[in-house]
Amino acid sequence: MMRPGPKAAHQLVMGMVFHAMNGAGTLAEHVSQITGIAISNSALSQRRGNLDWEIFESILGVALKLRAKP
Repeated sequence: MMRPGPKAAHQLVMGMVFHAMNGAGTLAEHVSQITGIAISNSALSQRRGNLDWEIFESILGVALKLRAKP
C-alpha cells in the first residue's frame, strides 16, 4: 500500500532538485530517497503542476546565477 506523498511544496522541490542532479532514476525513486515517502510519478506530476511558477523562477534565478559568466 502506498503512503500519502509529500504534501509540502518543499519536499517536492527537494526531490526535484535531487532528481535533476542525478543522472539515472525516476522522480518517484528520488523523492522516496530524500523523503522516505513512496509516491507514484503520476501523483508527483500532478503536484508539480499545482505549484506556483514563482517557486521555479526563484530556484532558477539562484541556480543559473551561479553558472553565469561575467
